Amino acid sequence: MLATKNDEFVKATVIRAEGQPDAAMEDGDALIFMNFRADRAREITRAFVNADFDGFARKKVVNVDFVMLTEYAADIKTAVAYPPASLVNTFGEWMAKNDKTQLRISETEKYAHVTFFFNGGVEESFKGEDRILINSPKVATYDLQPEMSSAELTEKTGCGHQERQIRHHHL
Repeated sequence: MLATKNDEFVKATVIRAEGQPDAAMEDGDALIFMNFRADRAREITRAFVNADFDGFARKKVVNVDFVMLTEYAADIKTAVAYPPASLVNTFGEWMAKNDKTQLRISETEKYAHVTFFFNGGVEESFKGEDRILINSPKVATYDLQPEMSSAELTEKTGCGHQERQIRHHHL
């Protein structure tokens, strides 16, 4: 069964010897969280490191030595294996400094990629940067709707929006 799925679709799994109890984390254990996608790692990290976490019910709160692979969010106070690099003169920053305009448009699924990541880890938009967010389809996996929201995205990119099309610099 698992041979037909990649790691994105494997449900939570406990591997143990037959007849043995499920493994459980205990106080003093170490946990190195290897998820490099911060957008998917923030909540579970907070559940382990924030004593006052209330995002979902926890059966047991353990005091573990938790290490994030990368910094998932600046407000999460725990060890980071690979701290963020400070990027200067990113493309968006350069465009703003040179009085260029830009349009960042994406579905919710990739919005952080065309905003936060493209701006070198900066949440705020630069001068002259407009953003449009389009809802991604509500499907279990995107192979069920591979076109996603491309029709709406195409329409909002410029077709029928001549003012925006002329005003923004395109790549």
